[in-house]
Amino acid sequence: QAVARVGSWRYDMSTHQIGWSAETYRIFGIEIGTPIDYPMFLECIHPDDRHAIDQAWQQAMKGARYDIRHRITSTGSTRWVHEQAEFTLDANGCAIAAMGTIQDISDWHASQQELLASRQAVRELAAHNNQRREEERTRIAREIHDHLGQNLTALRMDTARLSAHCATAHPVLLERVQQMTATIDETIDVV
Repeated sequence: QAVARVGSWRYDMSTHQIGWSAETYRIFGIEIGTPIDYPMFLECIHPDDRHAIDQAWQQAMKGARYDIRHRITSTGSTRWVHEQAEFTLDANGCAIAAMGTIQDISDWHASQQELLASRQAVRELAAHNNQRREEERTRIAREIHDHLGQNLTALRMDTARLSAHCATAHPVLLERVQQMTATIDETIDVV
């Protein structure tokens, strides 16, 4: 049990006696052999988890599954454990005894929290990169619109002036200027 960091326990409901293995005592940070009862067990549970544990226990005594992860604080530090239990029922379906295990999963829980934090950081980085990409696209679009659009408009005005000057004197040049104007107009539409 020490190697696996899994302790075992049993509870006789007729005597209200709880028996813990040496590893269970170690997990809870309580001296081996200290008499344990249900209220003392609940005192070892993190205050924010006590109600949920008590509810799960009451439901398990009525036949529900007891398989729960929660925090304990009996050693002055908060640790995470995973508990499972099997209940023995009498002929009327009432719980008369329970046997279970408790495993210290603090390291596993910490690695899960690190993994969640890492995933969140990746999501935030991806969102930041998307935002930067959109900002860059907007900047490029603005530059294209402002600079290129402005230059094309100036060329369009120059070709219109050129067209007005050579309308009667240079018909071949006028045709070429009109083609240039059409190309400029198409380019303005594309921009």
